[in-house]
Amino acid sequence: MADPTERELCELVERTTRDFSGFVKQLLLAWQSAQQPSQSLDNHEESIRNSGLPFG
Repeated sequence: MADPTERELCELVERTTRDFSGFVKQLLLAWQSAQQPSQSLDNHEESIRNSGLPFG
């Protein structure tokens, strides 16, 4: 491989796993999880206020 970045990535994958397909699927799932919008702090605080639980 002429491209040093591609060569480095290929070597990393070869050192990391023998199951390239499974490796890519795990990476895609991790990426998808990171892309999910998290509940904002304001919404979380509002949920607590509306819960009816006795907070001071």
